[in-house]
Amino acid sequence: MYYEIAANDHGLPHDPLKALVAPRPIGWISSLSADGVPNLAPYSFFNMLAVSPAIVGFSSGMRKDSQNNIEETGEFVYNFASVDLIDAVNISSSHVPNTVNEFELAGVTAVASTLRESTPGRRSPRTPRMRIPANSGAPPLPGTRNSMELNFGTRGCGTY
Repeated sequence: MYYEIAANDHGLPHDPLKALVAPRPIGWISSLSADGVPNLAPYSFFNMLAVSPAIVGFSSGMRKDSQNNIEETGEFVYNFASVDLIDAVNISSSHVPNTVNEFELAGVTAVASTLRESTPGRRSPRTPRMRIPANSGAPPLPGTRNSMELNFGTRGCGTY
């Protein structure tokens, strides 16, 4: 089947584009606001983009607290969203005020990062810390409703 992505003329009940790139890993991103409030949020548009230098990227169709925090502090932590943490990952996807500690909300114990200020989750088996060299909000494309928030991190700096 061929369809024009911009025209969205496939005739299906849902846009198949997201299903064409699968499986998509979940990037469970933790960050701290400039005021020190921890944030924890899952992103299904996440992946490792390069090894040398190590670059991970994630994006969202809407602005989230994670992105605001990353712009304020310049760093974030990627926490591995393993199957045994699925309930905590789902809870951390809740839309709550930016003053809410989503680690507490999800029942995840935050631990101090040895190399960065951002807070990794204790229960996650792997937590690479990333420094963000660039953060880009892409403008809406013709025929689309909203912009995409793009976030990139590099220099993994360490892994638990």
